[in-house]
Amino acid sequence: MLMSFNFTVRKLNFRGSSFMVFSMMCLLTFMMFQSNLALAHGKKAHVHGLADIDFAVDENGVEAHVDAPLDSLVGFERSPRSDAEKNIASRAIAILEKGEWVELPPEAQCSLFSSELKADVLRGQAQAKAGHADAGLHIQWRCKKPDLIKHFSLKWFEQFQHTDTLNVQVVGLNGQTGKKIKRGQSARIEVK
Repeated sequence: MLMSFNFTVRKLNFRGSSFMVFSMMCLLTFMMFQSNLALAHGKKAHVHGLADIDFAVDENGVEAHVDAPLDSLVGFERSPRSDAEKNIASRAIAILEKGEWVELPPEAQCSLFSSELKADVLRGQAQAKAGHADAGLHIQWRCKKPDLIKHFSLKWFEQFQHTDTLNVQVVGLNGQTGKKIKRGQSARIEVK
């Protein structure tokens, strides 16, 4: 494409009024590039064994958003069928909604404030689309002393045996950090 673009510019220079046309072509190219980036980054990929967790720590407490394929949580991506699968699904829902996968420092005096789990397939209320289904969780903790949150730990791997990797992003009062954690590695998260 670059060779074609350079040829077009030379051809336009030869005809005159090239600066205006060249500027318009640059602007259009930039706009197409930006729209492709937005489309490419609009939704996180559906990868089995992976969970994406974004945290924000502010003067009120901690907020988190989780995106994970159901397979990463329970080992299947459809409505539970057997009693055993229904028990696995119920347990996963409870762990997610209660925030039992995060260990905040006790000195920060945090308590669960709100929790909203979107996992209709796991609850048996919907069918998977094209054989894939995800869960999305938005959860908040209010803390009396959030400034004491310098780190916290994830107990994700102990709770969800089908997850191999966590992509974690944390925005704190003094900066942002990111960490990819594999099963068997330390799940301690530093907060800036």
